[in-house]
Amino acid sequence: MQTKAYLRKAGRGGECPIHVWYTHQTVYFAQATGLSVAPDKWDKDKGCVRPHYKEATTINLVIEGIRSRMMECARMLVVSGIEPTIDAVKAKFTNAPVAAPAAAEAPVLPLVVVQPQPKQPAFDKMLDRYNADSLHVTAGTKKQRSSFVQKMREFSKAKRWPLTFEGMDSQFYEALAKYELYDKGSYNGFFGSVIKRLKAFLKWCEEEHQIAVNPAYKKFKVYTEDKEVVHLSPAEVEQLYSYPWNDTLRKYVDLFVYACETGYRWSDVIRSKELRLEDGLLVLRTQKNRGWTRVPATPNALAILQKYDWDLDIVAEQKVNAAIKACCKTIGLSQPITIYRHKLAEAIAFTKPKHELISLHSGRRTFISNCFARGFAETEILAMIGSTDAAVLRRYIKVDGGVLKRKMKAA
Repeated sequence: MQTKAYLRKAGRGGECPIHVWYTHQTVYFAQATGLSVAPDKWDKDKGCVRPHYKEATTINLVIEGIRSRMMECARMLVVSGIEPTIDAVKAKFTNAPVAAPAAAEAPVLPLVVVQPQPKQPAFDKMLDRYNADSLHVTAGTKKQRSSFVQKMREFSKAKRWPLTFEGMDSQFYEALAKYELYDKGSYNGFFGSVIKRLKAFLKWCEEEHQIAVNPAYKKFKVYTEDKEVVHLSPAEVEQLYSYPWNDTLRKYVDLFVYACETGYRWSDVIRSKELRLEDGLLVLRTQKNRGWTRVPATPNALAILQKYDWDLDIVAEQKVNAAIKACCKTIGLSQPITIYRHKLAEAIAFTKPKHELISLHSGRRTFISNCFARGFAETEILAMIGSTDAAVLRRYIKVDGGVLKRKMKAA
C-alpha cells in the first residue's frame, strides 16, 4: 500500500488538478485535493510542487495531509484485522462503515504505534547556527563561513528563491550558477568556492544534526580555475625596492618585496614575530598547511625585518593590493598581458597592463618562479616554502621566455 500525488489533464487555464492516489495491489482510487498547479511547477518524481515556487509550501502541506490520512486509515484497518483494500480505505477515508471480516479470518496482529517525525530545522536557522558554531575552526574559516552565509541570503533575496534542504537539486544549482557567474560577474574559481562551502554546510547539517538533505547536492560540480598570477623578474623586484618612495608607500613596497624574497603568504608575512633565524634560514610554521618553511634569508628580506624590528603587521590587508598596483605602474610595469578566465566551459580573454594584474599573491609566485629559473629543484622549493604538494607548486611556476632562450643558446 502506498500513496502519491499526480496531476490530471490540464483545464482551460492551463493548470492541472492535483489528485492523491492510494494504491493497493496495483489497484488505486484517487482523491481530489481541490487544488491545481501549472505543469512546469510540478515534480512528477516526488509528487509535489517544486519547493522554490511561492505556493509550494501551502499546496504540499495539503497533499501531505491527504496522504497521511489515507495511510492512517490503512493502518487502522490492518490493526483491526481488515485488509486495506482500496474500497475499505476509501470507505474509512470518507467515514463510510467498513465491514469487519469473520472472526475466524481475523489475524492477531501486534499494535502498531506510528511515531511522528520530528520537524526539521529551517534552512535559514541552520545558516545562523553554522555561522555561530565556529568554536573549533580558525579565524580564516570563520570569515569564510560568514561570507558563505551572506552569499546564500543575497541569492535567495535577489532571485526570490526560498532555501530548503529538499530544494538542493539541479534546478537550484543552475539558478545559483547563473546568478553568481552572470548576474554578479564572477568566474569559475569563485563560483566553485561557493559550491564547495555549500556542500560542506549541507554535510555538516546531515552528519552533525541528522537533517535530511536532498542527496542530489552530492553531485554538485565544484569548478576550479587556475587564475593567472603575474610574477616579477629579479630585476623588477630590485627596481621596485630601490625606488625612492614616500614613507606611506614604502611600507607597502617593503611588505611586497619581502613576500617576493620569501614566498610567504600574507597570513605568514604578518606573523614575522614568530620567525626564527637558523643558520641563515628563516624558519616559520605556516598558517595554512602547518608546514615548516626554511627560506634563505636574503639581504633585502633581512633589511626589511630589521627595519621594522621583525614586526611586519604594520598595514591593513585591504589597502595592500591597490598600493602595490599603483607603485608598479609608477616604475613602468605596464606591458600588455593576456589572461583567460572561465564561466563554466566558456573561456574569456582579457588583455591588461601588467601592473593591474599584480597583487600581494604575486609575491609567492615571484619567489617560486625565480627560484625555478635559478635552477632550484622542485623538492628544494617545496622544502623552502614548507609544502609537500608538487602539483600545487607547479601552478605557481611561471617559466620566463628569456630563461628558455638563454638555455637553448647554451645547449
